[in-house]
Amino acid sequence: TTSPGGGSDVYARRMTSIIEQLDLSEVPWVVVNKDGGSGAVGMQYLHAKVGESNAVLITLNSVFTTPQLQELPFASISEDFTPIASMALDTFALWVHTGTWETYEEFAAEAKERQMTVAGTGAKQEDEVLMNLLTRAAGFKPMKYLPQEGGGDVAAQLAGGHVDLTFNNPSEALPHYPDRLVPLVVFTPERWDEFPDTPTFEEVGLDAPELDYRQVRGIVGAPGMPEANVLWFEDIFRQVFESDEWQSALEEELLIGNFLVGDEFGEFLTEYDELHTDLMIDIGWVEE
Repeated sequence: TTSPGGGSDVYARRMTSIIEQLDLSEVPWVVVNKDGGSGAVGMQYLHAKVGESNAVLITLNSVFTTPQLQELPFASISEDFTPIASMALDTFALWVHTGTWETYEEFAAEAKERQMTVAGTGAKQEDEVLMNLLTRAAGFKPMKYLPQEGGGDVAAQLAGGHVDLTFNNPSEALPHYPDRLVPLVVFTPERWDEFPDTPTFEEVGLDAPELDYRQVRGIVGAPGMPEANVLWFEDIFRQVFESDEWQSALEEELLIGNFLVGDEFGEFLTEYDELHTDLMIDIGWVEE
């Protein structure tokens, strides 16, 4: 659902590379970028393949927000698509251009005095959710949000000095670190091993548990995918997850391994649908 360089594009290409490298499939896998509409274009592309078995989608959190915010031919990712596998949870940090602010406290002081500009993936999806949660929790002035087609574009906007900050995942921002981008705070309960000097949101005094916010890197199929094909895909992605290559990716890109299949993954998707409903009610995007 993103343009080349976005998180889901990065992971789709990594997974297909592992499948090819380990010879896990007798048929080729092709990555198709269907960006636009905050994920709606890609989701509609897959949803139209009812009963087909040759297409899957890499999730990001727009799969939870977009169906609730747009008039689409489906209501939710958990009810209207086929859950296949959860592969990882992705983390977020507040990234700024190298040489602007040395600490989160310096940034926060200025964010309370002037409007900051933020590049993010799509409109009213994960980056903008986190922006609003942070703005409210920290007492910042309302920020100006500039939607992009994917996380790679988001990082490039900040790297080029066109915006003040982003809420990128590590895989999207790390290509620009440390020459152009640095993290000021991470939205996890613990510090990242790769950035031991970067504080967590709790350590900078943000008493807001909802800021412990993760991106779901999972796989869903078209509605009504035949059970035999679901099991085939589950087996493929289980082998990908257990591979040395994927385990290395988890470590290198600061991902949290989280392998789930079948009903367990379906229940997880339902929980995240409900979580995003609550978050969007909380920040005023939908009514209770």
